Order: sequence, then structure tokens, then C-alpha cells
Amino acid sequence: MDFLSLFSALEKVDGTFLIDGDNAYSYQQFYSAVSLFRNEISSIGSFETVLLNGRPSFKLLCQFTALALNKNIIIPFDGKIDHELLLKAKVRWEIKNGRVEPLNYQNEDPLYQELKALDSPGIVLFSSGTSTNPKGVVHNLNNLIRERKLTKQKILLFLNWDHIGGLNTILYSILTQSCLVIPKTRTLSHIIEIINKHKVDILPTSPTFLKLLLFHNFEAPTKLPSLKKISYGSEPMPEHILKSLSLKYPHIQFIQTYGLSETGIIKIRSKSRDSNLIKIFEDYMVKDGILYLKSPSHMLGVLGEKKDSSGWYKTNDLVEKHGEWIKVLGRDSDIINVGGLKVKPQEVEEKISAIDNVKSVLVRKKKNPLLGEIVCAHIVLNSQETLSSFKKRMHLTLSKQLDSYKIPQEVILENEIPLTKRFKLDRSLV
Repeated sequence: MDFLSLFSALEKVDGTFLIDGDNAYSYQQFYSAVSLFRNEISSIGSFETVLLNGRPSFKLLCQFTALALNKNIIIPFDGKIDHELLLKAKVRWEIKNGRVEPLNYQNEDPLYQELKALDSPGIVLFSSGTSTNPKGVVHNLNNLIRERKLTKQKILLFLNWDHIGGLNTILYSILTQSCLVIPKTRTLSHIIEIINKHKVDILPTSPTFLKLLLFHNFEAPTKLPSLKKISYGSEPMPEHILKSLSLKYPHIQFIQTYGLSETGIIKIRSKSRDSNLIKIFEDYMVKDGILYLKSPSHMLGVLGEKKDSSGWYKTNDLVEKHGEWIKVLGRDSDIINVGGLKVKPQEVEEKISAIDNVKSVLVRKKKNPLLGEIVCAHIVLNSQETLSSFKKRMHLTLSKQLDSYKIPQEVILENEIPLTKRFKLDRSLV
């Protein structure tokens, strides 16, 4: 299925397309508004690059759809943007607050020419933000569209729309002729409120958010009766957290997802609702503990980089094989080298997070003149406890579960651990 076929199928669809605050919009309103906006962008030629900057809304999604139908190369963005990104993406136009403005950067990247040869709309996802050498990942938008059963459910748009998870949520909602519900903020209280108010069926989110949900009002748990499915990805999920969530919400199906900006969302299946093991239904291999993927939704390439013709993508995610199942352990770059011995931060985090009174934990590497690196743990507690008391309990517990070199040599109690824009623990800011 291509984007034109996807949109054409909506011409006579009944039902609600989107809820944003107190406003609800039907599929018929969506179809008509897209047609009107196509006239407003008549000055933009096909295969020209367009920066679409803003918070998800009915108008923005109409603009996105019109640009895709016009076979443009769309750069979704939500936030401040700098000259370097505009130059790297060779942006010809910007649409912000409904205004169409020419920027006139030269639109000559070979990947854009490939999209033109394919006669397909494109999407450029910047995978590492604007502050640390952003990487522009170019996709054929048609390759991100897969046949889905019509479910017509209510889906919360929690994940950022300018990253692969949020974009996939939008496309999935349209493909299944469902209703997309847009929150004003991503605070725990607001998300719970909007799920209950609009009777949301599906919540795609991150393990970090689910940890907050688990510890919220633990003695009088929030029921969330409408929720049928929670999908989670973007970072490893501690198994004991998943099992606790499954017990707390027995009516909800918990499903792991896996995908990267470079590969799109991969077809996988969780072993069970309380297991973090997955089975991959696309071509993959594991080499030196690293997962490699070959997917139909694979990127065309990265702006300014030589194209890899092999079709395989090195994810840099460490994995363990358990027969036909796989467990994702975390990023290879996060590995801590303690005097030549390797420590996986997520393994240590999973053990610490199971200790009584731990609300949140982040384990990272810290330079050490003797060992090269040591294990450092940042801990947020549920209730007040002295550092010496917690360290004593932690060492007593971990000494029975981990090798001594894996036990944190430095422990820091925090009021909170910063989160990234994608609602993951931010390892760069602690």
C-alpha cells in the first residue's frame, strides 16, 4: 500500500479521526481539509523538502498528509531548529503556524534524487537531536505503510511525532481508521485523566513512563478500565517491572515494540504479556552480541553519508538469544569497562530497581584513574533514607546476584533523574 491508496480509502469513512483537547474532528473533516490544503501548497513542487514544524494537531496532520500526497520530502519537527540542521537537510520550504515560507536551500542530495526516481514521498527523521551532530535518516514514506486490520480504536499519541515511534502511531491510527487522541502534556496525571475521559484503548509509551505509572498511587491503583493494550519500546524494560504491571493491570495486554529511526518499526512478537523476550519476524542476525537487521522499512540512507548497499543495519543494541527468542539488553556504547571486565548498565539497573524503596535508577560509566571506568548509580527513592543505609542494603542484595565488579562503587541519591524529549532516562545529563 502507498500513501495515495491509504488516503483514498478514507473518502467515505465515518467516525472520529482525532481528538485534541475539547475539539473532535471526523474523518470527513480530515479528508476535506487535506484537499483544501493541497491548494494552499500549489507553489511547492513535488520532491521538494519541506520542514513541518509544530505540535501535533488536526491542522498539522492535514498539512503532513497533503505534503505526502504532493510527493514532498517531509522533515517533521517539534521545537527550536538551527541553521546546521536546515543546511544538512537542504530545506526548501518551512511550514510553521500554518504559514508557508521559502527557505531555498539547495535540494540536491542523492537520496532525494532516489526518491524522485521512485516517484515516492519521503520522510527525514533526525535521530540524535540538534545539539550533538544530528543525523538525518531518509525514508521512502511508502515503505513505512503496512496493511493493517481495521480496528477503529482510540489511540493516545504519547510518543514524539518527529521520531519513528510517534510517526508510526499516527500512520497506524490512519491505517486502522482509528481515533488519535492528542494530550496537552505528558505528565502522569494528565495522561491518566485523558485516558479515562476519552476511554482510550491503546497507549504506546516508554518503559520509563510505565515505571512512573506503576509507582503512582500504589495503594489505590488507577484502574484505567478502557485500556486494552499498552505497547512499549525505545529502551529496555526491566522484567520485574513488567511482571508488576501485568499483575496491577490484568485486563491490559502488554506488547513490546522494537524499531529505530534507521530501520522503521520491526515486526516482532512478545513471548507473553509479562516477558521481555521477543521473536523477530524479519531478517536478522546476531554478531558479537550485536543485533543486525534487514527490514522492508529500512532507510534509504543518511544525509551526507555513503550509502551501504548490503541492506543490513548494525543496531548497536546488545542482545541475548534464548532459543528462538531474543532479549534486548541496551546500547553497546553504554557498556562499562571495569579494568577490562564489561558491565551492562541495564543488568545492574534491573537488579537495583527491584530493591525495596527504589523509585528510579540510572547506571552509567565514570572515569577512574586505576580501573579506567567504574560503575556509578544514580538512585531516586520512594521515601527518605540515608545514603549509608541504602548502600548497605544495596550491597547486601547485589552481592548475592552480581559479580563484585558489577556492583556500583559510587552511589548518588537524586531528587529526580532527567528525561529526554522521548521520555527516556537521559544518560547524558546526570
